[in-house]
Amino acid sequence: MVPVRCPKDLQSAVYLQGMRPVPVEIICYHCQQSAEKYLKGYIALNGGEIQRIHDLVALNKICKNYDLSFANRRRLF
Repeated sequence: MVPVRCPKDLQSAVYLQGMRPVPVEIICYHCQQSAEKYLKGYIALNGGEIQRIHDLVALNKICKNYDLSFANRRRLF
């Protein structure tokens, strides 16, 4: 089950790429929001407690407790 807002955040990011000048900060915001919602949705799906954090690395570590394939996610920064 995908959280309802995730696809909308991604669609917004794709749509905004067509603007000139490209609003990079807003696109990044929507991508981060989508990733955060997907990770929190995965945690909830597995019965975990949703924490009020926005740190994608920390959320990924929590997801790793349910599925070790999350350990394979490469850190970009």
